[in-house]
Formats: sequence, C-alpha cells, structure tokens
Amino acid sequence: VLIFRCKKNECLNENTPIYAILGQNSTETSYSGATLSNLNFPINVAVADLDTADSSSAKIYVTDTHNSRVLVWDSIPASNGKAADFQLCYTTSSRSNNTMINWPWGIYTDGEKLITVSTRAGEILVWNELPKGSSDYPDTIIKTGGTPRNISFDAMGNALIPDHNVGNAAGESGSDMGTRVIKKARKKQKCRGFA
Repeated sequence: VLIFRCKKNECLNENTPIYAILGQNSTETSYSGATLSNLNFPINVAVADLDTADSSSAKIYVTDTHNSRVLVWDSIPASNGKAADFQLCYTTSSRSNNTMINWPWGIYTDGEKLITVSTRAGEILVWNELPKGSSDYPDTIIKTGGTPRNISFDAMGNALIPDHNVGNAAGESGSDMGTRVIKKARKKQKCRGFA
C-alpha cells in the first residue's frame, strides 16, 4: 500500500514522492507474508481521519485478502514496512474456522463505524464503533448469499455493495436478500499471522 502525503488538490502528479509503504520495506521488494508487517493481496484501504488538523492521527484499515484479515494502523506510518497495530480476523470470540473473516475485499469507515465484506462467506460485517483491538468483533453480520466485493455510499446515505452471486448460494432471489442478520459456516481456513 503506497502512501502519498500531500494536499488533496495537489496530490498524485508525476512529482509526488511516496511517503511510506505498508506491507513492504521498499519499492524494490515485492514479498507477500503473514506477519503484521506484511500483506498478501491487499485489495482496499479505508482511512478514519480522527483529527482533521493532524492527518498523522488517522487510522488506516487494509483488507489483506489472501491472509483473510483486516490490518489496522492507529496512525499513518512515517517509514516503510511498519507493522500494523492489530488485525481483525474473527467475527466472534469463538475463534474457529466458522467465525473467520473470509477473503475481505471492500472496506469503509466514516470515522465512527467500520464496515467490511467477508467475500467468500457472503457477509457484510459492521462495527458500530471503530475497533480498538483484535478482540473487538462486529456488532452486525448481514448475510447476502453471494460474494460481496466492495462498499460505497451515495449522497443520500444508501449503501451500494456489488455482489457477484447474490442469491445464488441460498437459492433465493436478490429482492429477498440483505436484511437478515445471520451467520454461516465457512470453509476451513486459517487466519495467517498473529492472533
């Protein structure tokens, strides 16, 4: 994950230097891994600006897809390869293959809530408050019956979540999906890294 430190209007031109890199020690390396310092197929990033006057206080959330977890940095790192402060891997305190975050893609925060998708489990996970550690579990689990990929909100506050297979897994139509809060058994898969 590349971090460019600049003002929004002046960012990302050919002269903007990379400020820091998450998951790698430099732009010369390209290694995946499962420690809190490594990533394996990061798909999406969400940032919670907790203090608009000081962007270093921002929390960073990265979906580390092939490691089936979300890595969390409590501030913007000033150097490459800084380890995450903690990871989110489970949906309940019952740590088993059935309670894993499974292949997360999309993630969203408004600075108060955190929402991510557990793509292979066909779930949308909602924390009503920003997690403070690995033992903070989602408050709500919404079963889609498919493979939700990303999360966006429109100006009216409607959630838009692309789901490639909605309804297929449960044999239901899309109009019946999205409001039930349930949990589903998942394929056996281990959260890679530190618990």
